[in-house]
Amino acid sequence: MVNRIPIVIARINTDISLTEFFGQVNNFAFDLEKAYWALALSYRQLETAKKARDSSQVTWKIVYEKWNEGVEPVQAEAQARGEYFRFRAAVEGALTGLFTAEATLRSYMGLAPTDGRLIRPIDEPTMARVSFDWGTISAETLSRDTTLQKQKWLLKQRELELISAKNQLLPRFDVGLVYRWLGRGDELIRTDNPGKNFAGNLPAEYVGSSAFGGLADGNFSGSSLLF
Repeated sequence: MVNRIPIVIARINTDISLTEFFGQVNNFAFDLEKAYWALALSYRQLETAKKARDSSQVTWKIVYEKWNEGVEPVQAEAQARGEYFRFRAAVEGALTGLFTAEATLRSYMGLAPTDGRLIRPIDEPTMARVSFDWGTISAETLSRDTTLQKQKWLLKQRELELISAKNQLLPRFDVGLVYRWLGRGDELIRTDNPGKNFAGNLPAEYVGSSAFGGLADGNFSGSSLLF
């Protein structure tokens, strides 16, 4: 288990990265959908502001004609004129909001800020009554929530790190065995190997051994035990 912990943690880090990526994709899709319907709402608000402006303009004209005829006082004409300009300013504000919402949608779609066109949503909100199963939606949300999935992987990672830390507190006893087979000689290689072994300070008749010859004979070997 301890030997597998680094591999499992590396795999968990990969799963966490994938979870974060899926979360970013979900957030992007959600923001894109919000931007789409925000633009649709901006068009509705602009149309409403235009209707209010046109109605106030008609009212102002009627009151203005009555004022010219002396039927309405000047205060009524001034009030109607002020209402018209207020609604006209609302139209301009709605148009500015529409351009802002359209630019936001363009940024999510990867389009240029201006290309001579104006995006307009073609889908209309459904007017049908929709009833959702709250229990099913809650269970599906909890199972697909990327934040909860990431926390689950982080919890598993911390559990493995705790196991590894506890293992470090245990006593450690290592044993090593080393066995060596050496070749020693007066020369490394001799083509006319006389069969002599390296003898160090022995008489001259033993001089002429080769290291490869001594290695083949196996006369020099040793072992050691390490704790």
